[in-house]
Amino acid sequence: MGVTVVESVIDAVQANLFHQSGPDPSLYTGVEKRDQAAVLIPLILDPNTDSVSVILTRRALGRESYPGEVEFAGDHMQDVDSDIVDTAERGALEGIGLDPMTLQFAGILKPFTNEQKLLVTPVIAYVDIHSYFGDEQMNPNECDASLAAYVVHNLQPNPALVESAFSVPLDYFLHTKDYTVHQFEADDGSGRTWQFGAFNHIEDEFGRDFRVWGQTAHLLINVATLALGRKPDFQVVEYEPRPEWTFGMTLYQEAPLVILHEC
Repeated sequence: MGVTVVESVIDAVQANLFHQSGPDPSLYTGVEKRDQAAVLIPLILDPNTDSVSVILTRRALGRESYPGEVEFAGDHMQDVDSDIVDTAERGALEGIGLDPMTLQFAGILKPFTNEQKLLVTPVIAYVDIHSYFGDEQMNPNECDASLAAYVVHNLQPNPALVESAFSVPLDYFLHTKDYTVHQFEADDGSGRTWQFGAFNHIEDEFGRDFRVWGQTAHLLINVATLALGRKPDFQVVEYEPRPEWTFGMTLYQEAPLVILHEC
């Protein structure tokens, strides 16, 4: 299969995601709704700067599990959900107030199993920035923010679930020196070890500092690799969580279908 060269980052991202076939339906065979979950990966395409940003959330500090950790908005699948895309969109609406009517479906990635033994499906969607500006020119003055930061600033996180939402340029996860690898030994005396990658100091446009690690960091690298059509500038460790967990997350190795022409 040949490689197409385009002049725009946004064109490359849209083309690369359009050509993805999605996961094998057989992966869901026999899996009940109660055993599934979904996360939404919202991408903001900024035509002013020809850039792509992703929206992340920080869990509320009062949550019983992983308080204050960074993740994608999402939820367990419920009976009211007609499909896994509904689950992802509902989770984002309930978590950060991201209206499904402002989303354009972009693709579904291969599901993985999390520590609760749920089959988690990542759903990618574009945020319709026009819905946040109406007929106004898309040149936000508020807080001197980018389009992505402006959209995030106008979200309404549920304080019981989410402490804050923020945006990060997607290419950050391909060329940053912030990426580090951590290894831990099991505390059961077995001598088993596991390792994961982390981005330790992600600063958003409002000066807030965040840490992204584990499966969220690995998924961000996957999405950036797939959407932008290039591999990271750093050596990525394959995600190896605790040995008793089975995640099935591997780095995309396919050659890009569409790449950006760089003068």
